[in-house]
Amino acid sequence: MKNIVSPSNSEKLLQNFGEHLLTTQGLAVRTCASRVFYAREFLRAQFKPRRRKLRLSNLTPEVLLKHVLARGRQDSPARLQALASALRSFCRFLQMSGRIGRDLTPALPRIASAGRESLPDYLPPGQLEDLLGSLETETLAGLRNYAILLCLARLGLRAGEVAHLRLEQIDWRAGVMRLGAGKGRRERELPLPKEVGQAIASYLRCRLRGSLGGCSVPCATKGRSAPGLFPKWPAEPCKRLAFRRRDPEPIYCGGR
Repeated sequence: MKNIVSPSNSEKLLQNFGEHLLTTQGLAVRTCASRVFYAREFLRAQFKPRRRKLRLSNLTPEVLLKHVLARGRQDSPARLQALASALRSFCRFLQMSGRIGRDLTPALPRIASAGRESLPDYLPPGQLEDLLGSLETETLAGLRNYAILLCLARLGLRAGEVAHLRLEQIDWRAGVMRLGAGKGRRERELPLPKEVGQAIASYLRCRLRGSLGGCSVPCATKGRSAPGLFPKWPAEPCKRLAFRRRDPEPIYCGGR
């Protein structure tokens, strides 16, 4: 078993790590590249001048923690979170592939996020209903916002998923919504609750009538997919108020 990493074969190890993330774990390409980047940064830190080769079998929790603490002097909390996550993934890969014999992930604690202490974990059902009831559903904008909130709260969709939702992703007869590959590069099929379907349909009927602004229903054309259902609702400003489904349908305010 090869457990000595040198500057010449560390790239091969990182290539195997990247392939594992992409094919076995099914992570997005961008996520794989980020984790490989931090793993490379860690390995390069072990090959400073006059330092002996790193034996992966002798890798200790102290080495990992020392590296994170050293980076903490210059990196932001968000970057440290990404670093710790990447190293945990790298350690799991090393253990699974037989390069190390124990789990080192407990050596890498969770990095706290700054600036979220004042945000609630979620809105209770009563406040959620008050929020939904505060919308003016007699206008196109109100119908749009009501449908968006239901997609977020009832289906647990991410802000970006709602912003890029297309009419062709909804199967009205089967009562399902099909989502494309997201962060995990896996397609999902969600049941479409009656309440959510009715809200989307009401919004589309209002657009079709052109009662406000002469908007049309976003239909697909030959050789081109349909535009988003909510084209005037960008996802970026709403990243501070994302919604995640819990029981029963509270709203999570975590900025994801």
